[in-house]
Amino acid sequence: RSVILPWMDIIKDADDFRFVIRQELGQADDNSLAEIIPNEQYRKLQESRFVSRKILHEINDKKNMDDKHVQVFCQPIYSVKTGKVISAESLMRLYVPDYGYLFPQTFIPIAEEENCIHTLSLIIFNKVCKYLSEAPAVEMMTVNFSVIELSKREFVTDIMQAVDRSHVDPK
Repeated sequence: RSVILPWMDIIKDADDFRFVIRQELGQADDNSLAEIIPNEQYRKLQESRFVSRKILHEINDKKNMDDKHVQVFCQPIYSVKTGKVISAESLMRLYVPDYGYLFPQTFIPIAEEENCIHTLSLIIFNKVCKYLSEAPAVEMMTVNFSVIELSKREFVTDIMQAVDRSHVDPK
């Protein structure tokens, strides 16, 4: 378990720090992590979580596979043998006007908690399939999925429908 806390003037030494952590985490163990960050940074983190929750619900409600908030960035994978790009890893970012890009560590836990993760994954997967159908130079692209999705009954069906729509070879 982990917690991020704003800077507190009451923390003067390690004992004060342990006391605050116990208050936040209950009985902290050796595997518990805590980070104290400046108040302004903490405020921005809390604000980005609020914005993430709000935008994720909007995305989930609309289920628009071309949603402009969900953006794909590609990390190319080069072959040393051929000197060419052989595949790419897809990286998801949320773009929110007035806030910029939100990174996965901010929005993925919220998307899982709020049951929005499947919609996000379908959007990114659809965008990757569309890209692959339009850019045949890249033969393969990886897409990460949440473990939570693998237990969903509709997961495989939804993924295969996206593959069929884009005419991408699933191999």
